[in-house]
Parts: sequence; C-alpha cells; structure tokens
Amino acid sequence: MLDGRPVVVAGGDRTVWMWNAGTGRQIGTYTLASRIKALTVAPDGRIVVGFGADIAVLTHRH
Repeated sequence: MLDGRPVVVAGGDRTVWMWNAGTGRQIGTYTLASRIKALTVAPDGRIVVGFGADIAVLTHRH
C-alpha cells in the first residue's frame, strides 16, 4: 500500500489484482464480466473499474 492505498493492476483479460506494496503480498483478485477498459483507486481506497459498458466500485476489506 502506498500512503495506505493498495496498488492495483488490470491485465489484458477480465482480472484486477491488488497488492500491498510494502510487503509485496497479493491481497486481492477480482474477475469481471467483460474486458477492463479503465482502472483507478479513489482517495478513499475504493477501486473504480470500467469494463464493457459498465462501471464497478470495489471495496477491499483489510
């Protein structure tokens, strides 16, 4: 986590991976219904993902 926020990466498929940058440990994986087009982490730590014609807001529980 950087400043308390996770590091997230979207692959070329439908998967979002989340890591704690301090430990290098993977802390979450999310698979969505369509290919991912956009990804960001909001200031409050929620992950916002644009996929297909939809948007999802994900909340990681520590």
